[in-house]
Amino acid sequence: MFLKKLPVLVTLSGPGGATFRVFDSITGALQFEKRLHAPELGHNAEPFHLGTHVAFGHGGELYVLTDGHVVRRIDVLTGDVQWTWASQNELTVLTNLVSTPSALFAVAFTRSSTILNLHVTVLEPQTGSVLRSREVPSDVKHLHTYTVLSSSTSETNCPHVAWIENGLLKAFKLTPELDTKPDSVVFKYKVQPSTAYERILDVGLSLSGNTIAVASDGSATLLGLEGDNVVGLGTLASLNSNPGKDIEDITESTWVGALVVATVQGKIFGIESSTGRIVWSRILGLGWAAEVGASIVPVKMFVLEPEDSRGDQGTKGPEVIIVAQRRAENTLVDTVIFHIDAFTGASATNADASVPQEDSNGLLQGFDIVPGPVVEAYLLSPLPDSAKKHATSVLLLDEFLQVYLYPSTPYTRATLRDLQPSLHFPLRTSADGVTRVLGHSIAPHHAGEHGAEGHDGERGFVAYATWTLGLPPDESVKTMIPQIRGPVASLGKVLGNRTTLYKYLNPSLFILLTAPAPATPSMKKGKTCGLYIVDGVKGTIIYKASLPALPNKKKVAGKDSCDVKAMLVENWLVYQYYDPEWAGVGLSKGWRLVSVELYEGSGIDEKTRSSDMTSFANDTIHVHAYEQAYLLPHAITAFTTETSASTPRNEEPPTLLAMALDRWP
Repeated sequence: MFLKKLPVLVTLSGPGGATFRVFDSITGALQFEKRLHAPELGHNAEPFHLGTHVAFGHGGELYVLTDGHVVRRIDVLTGDVQWTWASQNELTVLTNLVSTPSALFAVAFTRSSTILNLHVTVLEPQTGSVLRSREVPSDVKHLHTYTVLSSSTSETNCPHVAWIENGLLKAFKLTPELDTKPDSVVFKYKVQPSTAYERILDVGLSLSGNTIAVASDGSATLLGLEGDNVVGLGTLASLNSNPGKDIEDITESTWVGALVVATVQGKIFGIESSTGRIVWSRILGLGWAAEVGASIVPVKMFVLEPEDSRGDQGTKGPEVIIVAQRRAENTLVDTVIFHIDAFTGASATNADASVPQEDSNGLLQGFDIVPGPVVEAYLLSPLPDSAKKHATSVLLLDEFLQVYLYPSTPYTRATLRDLQPSLHFPLRTSADGVTRVLGHSIAPHHAGEHGAEGHDGERGFVAYATWTLGLPPDESVKTMIPQIRGPVASLGKVLGNRTTLYKYLNPSLFILLTAPAPATPSMKKGKTCGLYIVDGVKGTIIYKASLPALPNKKKVAGKDSCDVKAMLVENWLVYQYYDPEWAGVGLSKGWRLVSVELYEGSGIDEKTRSSDMTSFANDTIHVHAYEQAYLLPHAITAFTTETSASTPRNEEPPTLLAMALDRWP
């Protein structure tokens, strides 16, 4: 495990945290290394980081937990151990340390039959002597159902232990006297999920006083410290076109140092990502539906670069566009756009007086864009070499596949007209209980009462189907993942014998994930998950893999039987799945990470110029792949890519893969 606090980075490695290291967090230089116990004497825990923890003190000291029962105070400058305390209870496993100016809290659990009982010990920071110790009345089922929250940026927020008990959220305030009682979490906006909570998700903000509690239906609640209480700040929505997905897949808009999160209660937050501090918050107005009652359901979120709708470079910061559906109690559904400044949360529609800003109550009012639900929404950006008459906009498709733009200006409409012949995208459809993927393009049509450009008497646009993708009858569409776009590092890879593998670079590719189809009177339930790389222009399958479904004993609340995660960047596909079977010498079951590299032609030195080729050319299917599989000890919660910026000139910058591993109880 590791913990960073400028200017140092602290790590514990080896069995039970045997080796302690301190690095300079800016340069990465090793400042000192210390062996805390012999590796052969350490306990191999599951999960691997159980029983190890680090807490920064308030006077340049570190408090280090190793082997689940030993706490040391170490000088961060010299590495000298100033005192050591060891728990004498063999049934208790220490998991977390929380440092305050007046006390050091050692949080532990004691296993009793099938439950975990929380236990807290208070140590004197200067000497390590025990001040108090007590059991906390609790009934914790699994390790992933409790966490410790603290806030180093606030002196008024008391640290707490939070956990799930019988589907409810409980919390215990940590005070030097340990004189408080467990209490239920307070919901600030009086809204709770309709189902019981099943796990607490650590998103890296527990030291800033924030975490996420996930319910069995996939909905999640943002928890935070406010004074003497743990408060439910709001229920987070799954902001994507697949509402059944888990909280890890929430669409979020990020910029330097912060992120924007929307909740199903119609409130948005600007959160500082390094500390978890809420910078601003806004309530989304209901517009005309306020008179009859309604709810605002976010659908997608986009970030606009610092440019206005006229295509001129300005001095404004990034802006966020939230596409939301307004569901009125009289059953009417329409689509609303909320356009805000990412740094302040203020309305970013000042340039257009026809768009409402805020009402007398300070509610952020939206712009009615579609008189009905939307099927999909995309960010439409002009080509890099386009003239200034072009600008970025959000393209929306209604249930009749009519095209709408926001903002709709002469500059954004010029972008749509120029890009229209090259726009191709897949949509998921369902007919007779069978889900399919249909490819679509956009063509002009005479707009009627509504349309992207019909208000000016110009011709509008509508999407039409161009291809369909046939899937095995025992598979159904789960989700579609676009490839990650960006500058191409190089067009190929030079091998040691001076031959070259040329990258297969097709910007129209996307990932299609499938799940076992439900049982029907004529067919049993499917047993396999599918992964496909598909050309979005004509529906050609470039690569496919059949993967086993997750066994029941490996399922986690809120996840389905196909817990496959995948990512595509340039010619590199990475995906993870669980393999429950094994056959042959040296093979075993477990989580596997597969790396696939796609290259042009059928071998080395074959060049088809895929980056310049139209998708309708025959050579687009001339691809060969190199695959490698790796065995992982745990499931992957999320992963992303990062391109190194410190590569010497004329050398290809490596694309790095960063992963966050899940923890299994």
